[in-house]
Amino acid sequence: MQNDFWVVQNDFWVVQNDFWVVQNDFWVVQNDFWVVQNDFWVVQNDFWV
Repeated sequence: MQNDFWVVQNDFWVVQNDFWVVQNDFWVVQNDFWVVQNDFWVVQNDFWV
């Protein structure tokens, strides 16, 4: 019974970790998106100048 409990606990942590990895990937992608957006505006501004 104790062992089953630990197995379930471990599965839970593995799932939690996967969740955080996915979350982090999401933020990295979001950040890349903003960087690209900013570059776009810089280029646009240079164009108008």
